[in-house]
Amino acid sequence: MQSYCSIFGNSLQSEHIFVEVELEKMTKERLESYRSNKMEILELDYILENRWKSDTMIGNDVIFDYSKGYPMSQSVTGFDYKRYERLQDRDLRRKKNLELECKEIDDFVDGIQDSLTRRIFRIYFIDGRKSVTQREVASHTSQDDWTPAVSPSLFAKVLIPDANVIPEWEQPESTNPYMAGDKVTHNGKTWESLVDNNVWEPGATGTEGLWKEVE
Repeated sequence: MQSYCSIFGNSLQSEHIFVEVELEKMTKERLESYRSNKMEILELDYILENRWKSDTMIGNDVIFDYSKGYPMSQSVTGFDYKRYERLQDRDLRRKKNLELECKEIDDFVDGIQDSLTRRIFRIYFIDGRKSVTQREVASHTSQDDWTPAVSPSLFAKVLIPDANVIPEWEQPESTNPYMAGDKVTHNGKTWESLVDNNVWEPGATGTEGLWKEVE
């Protein structure tokens, strides 16, 4: 039997939320970009920490040898510090801007006075972080006749329904990512998520900072 949790709450009430809440400079598009921005921050963290290991940082240059009284060109290979610093500076600026954008959205949602509206906004636009939080809020905001079969768009599958059982990895959606500490099996190995909002496949190239193999 599959478990599901509500990802939006009472959609009938939500039709009035955008009318009643004065968004000012906040827009639905900005709110919907929150999870994507958070994932990009994680990707940038990994790139910034590991760029120095990349073969793309190896560059070629030409120097002139005057030891024989005339210039002889020679090709040299080495770490391209200028390119490394330029890319690091670019990605650090991008990460800082994304973090500021996420903070503004966090502050906006936290500042919503109505408790129900605030919880729905947090579930739909920000959380997806912890399925237990989704289930708890959904129990107060969903209608009894809204089921996964009737309203599939309002639900996300709970990928780890039993904390005592390590399930097979499934590709999550943005609404039900794996969280730090979650364990799954995949390709005959057991993996533990190192970060929140993890939607990447364990063992895939470039996910060394997102998953670790465990016994």
